[in-house]
Amino acid sequence: MAPDIIPIQTRASRVKEAPSEFSVTVFEPKKARANRPKLPKVKRLAPEEDAKSDDNGDSDEADIDDIFSDARRRKRKVKEDPQTFDISRARKEVINFGISGFDRDTKHEAKVALAIKLGAKAPKNPYRNYKEILEERKRQKEDTDRENRRRKGQSFGAAKSFQQHQQRARQKASDPGSVTKHYGVVDPKIGDKKKRKG
Repeated sequence: MAPDIIPIQTRASRVKEAPSEFSVTVFEPKKARANRPKLPKVKRLAPEEDAKSDDNGDSDEADIDDIFSDARRRKRKVKEDPQTFDISRARKEVINFGISGFDRDTKHEAKVALAIKLGAKAPKNPYRNYKEILEERKRQKEDTDRENRRRKGQSFGAAKSFQQHQQRARQKASDPGSVTKHYGVVDPKIGDKKKRKG
């Protein structure tokens, strides 16, 4: 049989065995203390049981874990009376219900518009080429001009037909074989023979 192993004292083992003199002091503002959720009170143990728990060191670790925990500090919700009616909440529900009926693109636009109305910054417009913007403005201006002329009765079709009518009348008048070429027009040169001076 192997003899009993006797542990050798090393620096690390001495550090492990050394009593810890570490203590934590936390200062927190009154607001944080007021907002912190209150934990249920732990029953105080009898002195004998308290000594046992100190030997384990569980209570100190639990206190430290509680202080440095990342748990969110939530405000307790106040139970609302079912008889009261909140008009702003009802309005919000109606708006959300209306938005839910839209298709995907319109729903996104409606949500953005609602966020802007509630105070969010409007999203930036996408980049567009300046020449394209100028062309679009020119087209819009032409459309509005055309609309104005149409309202006033100066539509392009009427002006064009009047011009065609005048052109046809000119062609008829200048046609050499036209029957009505000299009808109703006094022209002294017609059939006028030049007299020779002799």
